[in-house]
Amino acid sequence: MTAAGLLSSRRVLVPLEARNLPEAVMKLVAACAADGSVTDTTLLESIIAEASPEDTLTVGADFFLPHFRTDAVSSVVVALGIAPKPIPRSPKARRRARGVLLVVAPVKEAAAYLQTVAAFARVLADPDSRRAIFAATSPEEVLAVPALRDLIIEGPLRVGDIMAPVISIAPETSLGDAAALMVRRSLETLPVVGQRNEVLGVVSQAELLDYLVPSYIQQLTTGKVMAVRKAAGRVIADPRELPVREAMRRNVICVDEHQTVAEAAALMAHKDLDRIPVVKEGALVGILVRSDLVRKVIGSVKRES
Repeated sequence: MTAAGLLSSRRVLVPLEARNLPEAVMKLVAACAADGSVTDTTLLESIIAEASPEDTLTVGADFFLPHFRTDAVSSVVVALGIAPKPIPRSPKARRRARGVLLVVAPVKEAAAYLQTVAAFARVLADPDSRRAIFAATSPEEVLAVPALRDLIIEGPLRVGDIMAPVISIAPETSLGDAAALMVRRSLETLPVVGQRNEVLGVVSQAELLDYLVPSYIQQLTTGKVMAVRKAAGRVIADPRELPVREAMRRNVICVDEHQTVAEAAALMAHKDLDRIPVVKEGALVGILVRSDLVRKVIGSVKRES
């Protein structure tokens, strides 16, 4: 499958006249419906209206990539638009972009859907490719951009295609700072990395409960902080000051970014894991979250019933 096979000049809007991303998406939907790519326009519009922000990627500094799965289409459909000037993600949002690439796929075609999103995201992440696309003045010129014209979408889906960005901490970070970061960013775990960004361990909510809750309860009941922990030859009076290397779980399972999603999913199911750090040549590059994998690969059919 090639990009040329997924796009047609009738689904490339240059210029894309829209005041914001929702309006731009609806104009791309109309273009798809006009060339017969959409079997149920009303269903597709309702799916898009109910979509969460997670259904839109921001690629580079100037491209939005909204993507949906619905049986309003019978095969993978792609549409692309270039606005004369950057448009906001929503009427009041500060994030703006000139380009919008819409990907819609049937619920049953999970692999093709993810492969398509990942392939186009890689092209649009390249500054030279984006500049060439923005320089085009017609649909034909857009489709002639080499990065799009020569793009081939094939092969098994890899972990690196769907992994999420990851926040990590150093082993010297205090447990209190780690806990504050997890609360502030709504994180369930934090990978602990060394100087070469290698994964040394993981701090999770379980470690916070083990180390911080007893001290907190004692402080509430007695007014005193529970001592003591020894670390690096010194006594830590407050568990919140304990370095995470003293509390982290060291037996961490990681997956390589080049492993297939099928392999990673089987591992997560077998080991009952909610998330797995993703590494490239031993260095942490992302995280694979089970809920994301289920949402993206299996999808939700409930809202379409």
